[in-house]
Amino acid sequence: MSRRQYYQEFFPVDLIVRWLSYSFQRNKQLFERRELSFTLDNEIYVRYQSFESAEDLRKVLVQKLPVKIDIGAVYNYPPCNQSLVTLFAPLERELIFDIDLTDYEDVAIMKSEDEVDLCDNNWYLIAAAVELLDKALRDDFGFQHILWVYSGRRGVHGWICDERARKLSDECRDSILEYLTVRLPSALREISVKREKSNVSVCSDDSLRQWNTLSDPFLKRSFDYLYPLFLKYVVQSPQFFSDENHFKKYLSLIPSHYALQIERLIESNTVGMDLWERVEEMLKEPKKSCFYGLVVCLVFHYLYPRLDANVSRHMNHLLKSPFCLHPKTQRVCVPFSANEVWTFQPSRDAPQISDENLGLDSNDKFVLAKQRMKNFIEDFERIQKLENINANEQKLFQRHDFI
Repeated sequence: MSRRQYYQEFFPVDLIVRWLSYSFQRNKQLFERRELSFTLDNEIYVRYQSFESAEDLRKVLVQKLPVKIDIGAVYNYPPCNQSLVTLFAPLERELIFDIDLTDYEDVAIMKSEDEVDLCDNNWYLIAAAVELLDKALRDDFGFQHILWVYSGRRGVHGWICDERARKLSDECRDSILEYLTVRLPSALREISVKREKSNVSVCSDDSLRQWNTLSDPFLKRSFDYLYPLFLKYVVQSPQFFSDENHFKKYLSLIPSHYALQIERLIESNTVGMDLWERVEEMLKEPKKSCFYGLVVCLVFHYLYPRLDANVSRHMNHLLKSPFCLHPKTQRVCVPFSANEVWTFQPSRDAPQISDENLGLDSNDKFVLAKQRMKNFIEDFERIQKLENINANEQKLFQRHDFI
């Protein structure tokens, strides 16, 4: 299937425009003042595009055949006229999050040359992040309209579409980001970056001891959610104990004579959960109990969401449109709900096209791809039909005095 055919037959222009117009608010100007940007062939980048209608957008898409479509903020004037006005400023845009496996390279267990296969193999990292964030955004901030979209390559994007989320200032966005950020001991981060053992023991200044007990309710809730996933997906992976780039390199964070005992245990025939349970027992012993913080830190280090802060912090940041094509993989950026994140599989569920063919070798598969697109579009539409902010949500929002 050609790119032209995709934009003519598959790309849901009417649905995208309906979404960005927030039709339940009956405000047509929201779409007219929304910035769209196009990446064209030969890496030509065109910003500050805006359109009056779905038909106008459809004509330009079929004419220009963009390699990628990005969505920006709603401005005080139509972006196409930005050079004609003195004051041109963003007024609103969705609160957005970007999670990419590139930021998890130091903890990814399964390796692959193919980036989509790598995403499949390590999808548990993405799924854990999506589920944790979705719950926090709903329970702690009262947001309701949350759209998750596969990025087409190695990650996902989250769009929080509630009206009050769209109107947050950069300072408020930064406050939410700060709330969701976990800062682990610096020595652990340094080891992760260097991919080698460190000579620094963070126990000397009690920076691990403070992680033995989690007094912050959000951190406690996050740990309780992540720990079973850590046991299932990380501990039971053979590479976790055997690969020098995983558990062993973090033993340098505790005194060498204790680390040596654990290394000897690892070198025994004990494997998987049995080995982990014995390691935990050693770290919980009275003389070593201050080192149990290492276990808590590792759970957060491996599985806590790693967010691109600049994407979330600034109102005018651009992000790929749902249903556009990823320029590297030619996979469609398909929406999904947080409830189905654990069953989503990028290589299976994200249709792939190229200028030569659809990647489907039979008519049956072509029909299946169209049905997938239809299902995703209907799911997208269902999300947009959610009721507007209710009174209970507003009360919950007011509890957070930093917003």
